Amino acid sequence: MSKYIKENYYEHKENRRKWRAKGREEINDDYVKKLILREGSNGASLLKRKQIPQSLIDLKREEIKLKREIKKRKNDKSI
Repeated sequence: MSKYIKENYYEHKENRRKWRAKGREEINDDYVKKLILREGSNGASLLKRKQIPQSLIDLKREEIKLKREIKKRKNDKSI
């Protein structure tokens, strides 16, 4: 491991954590592709991220939005 990486490991780790959190919040393409690949194969996919069509990404994004809205409404009713 290079000296630069060792010295800045925690800084880079924190930046990656922020980037992933932003992806979840905004439901960006990379986040959606990761979910599609994970669900379809339990982590051992034959597909590459580039092979996922944009239409599938858009549909998955809408599914995520619907699930979040349902969860939000359930939590609001339980209060």
